[in-house]
Amino acid sequence: MSEYTIGAAVLEIFAGSLYKTSWSIFREYIQNSCDSIDEAEKSGLLAEGEGLINIFIDKDNRSIVIEDNATGIKADNFAKVLGSIADSGKDPSTHKGFIGIGRLIGLGCCESVTFTAKSKGERIISKLTCDSDLMRELLTSETKFTVDEVLKQINKFSQEFTSDTESHYFIVELNEIKSDHDYLLDVDNVKKSLEFVVPLPYSDNFHEFSTQIHEHAKEIGYKIDEYKIFLNDEQVFKPYNTIFPVSGGDDEIREIQFWDIRDKNNNLFAWMWYGISSFKGVIKDGCPMRGIRLRKENIQIGSDDVLQKLYPEDRGNHFFIGELFCVSKSLIPTTPRDYFVENPARIALENYLRVVFENKLFKFYRVASQIRSSLKKIDELEKIIEDNQDRLEQGLYHDEDRRVQLEDEINKSESDISKRKAAINKYKSSSETINRIAEYIEIELRNSDKGGGFTLTKNGKTLLNKVFGIILDEFGTGNQTKQLIASIKEKLNYK
Repeated sequence: MSEYTIGAAVLEIFAGSLYKTSWSIFREYIQNSCDSIDEAEKSGLLAEGEGLINIFIDKDNRSIVIEDNATGIKADNFAKVLGSIADSGKDPSTHKGFIGIGRLIGLGCCESVTFTAKSKGERIISKLTCDSDLMRELLTSETKFTVDEVLKQINKFSQEFTSDTESHYFIVELNEIKSDHDYLLDVDNVKKSLEFVVPLPYSDNFHEFSTQIHEHAKEIGYKIDEYKIFLNDEQVFKPYNTIFPVSGGDDEIREIQFWDIRDKNNNLFAWMWYGISSFKGVIKDGCPMRGIRLRKENIQIGSDDVLQKLYPEDRGNHFFIGELFCVSKSLIPTTPRDYFVENPARIALENYLRVVFENKLFKFYRVASQIRSSLKKIDELEKIIEDNQDRLEQGLYHDEDRRVQLEDEINKSESDISKRKAAINKYKSSSETINRIAEYIEIELRNSDKGGGFTLTKNGKTLLNKVFGIILDEFGTGNQTKQLIASIKEKLNYK
């Protein structure tokens, strides 16, 4: 019987090269904390909403700490759990972290990683310190080591006793961050890297629509996983807003729509929400909200462009803001979470989305462009008619030929206007959504003629969005409430 050996070089893969960037350390450790919080809530250790994840970045001491108040790990099981690799025992269809290698990612960016855990009811605090520098030294040694041999040398387990039996937690400490990973110590950039990736609640700026999103999720029997995550004592949220920059200035989410995807047995397979605006232009590259984001357990899969290939044209996803929540257990994220494992479920999802994107979303922004162009042209033609009629009434022409020419221009312009209005009406009658998009474009163009919309500071917009949220909370999300909010926006000329 032959003997199989796993070379230590595999640790280098697990410690970083498997993942595209070291930003993934936050997602990997956070998703493990989320699983522990879920377990703590199911067991009654935590009430819903009591789970906390805290991230502390100390730039001066070059350290990062990620801790949670969930189940911790029992002392007699600590060495087995932390000492094993790719043997988590988690179900990939139900857990956020499931393979059991994510904790090793920290080894690639610092001198050492320390894991500390305590379980409620126990008096033992368990620790494991992994020496990253020693690991790198062994991996580059002329002597060839196995995975077991390296782990036994770099892992140091210890336990200490405490009189505290009530506390329960798990802590990851990344010590002495390497200079080539300085960006991990930049709090602002870390915040930006977390905002759309990890399972966060929506910001207050989006309350008007996040209320509708949660209500729809409840209607279809889906729970959006959201966790209280703090970065240096400041809670982090998904920074969705109703206003966003486009190539032609600013645009606004006027409403959101939902699309539920069900399998042949009518089971919920995936669902999404997306914003409807006047589709003034492509959302600017610097806008963090851009694109319909692919999510599983409310953790982002891939980048903001991961669904781009499913549109009829490359820029399609750049016209929309939204989220696609994947529900099916058969949709399994790859280890680096850059996409889903290739299987029939993924292929089915892609085929379905291609149809939705081509027959729905693609038409929305293409037709919006044609309507906008026609409305602008109608405005130009009406001005030509008005100017020519003034010339005729005041006799401001040189001869009979010029008079006939002016009348001919009026007739041609009127005919062109009639054709364009007929085309717009045809678009409007084709879809209720397109009819409303046309109305949003008309409002946008009227506001543009008036010199722009209602000017508000960022704080002012935040306040107004909170007011809309209060209205929704008090009066529900029915059509009358939506019409009231739309009327307020229109009368304030608010963009």
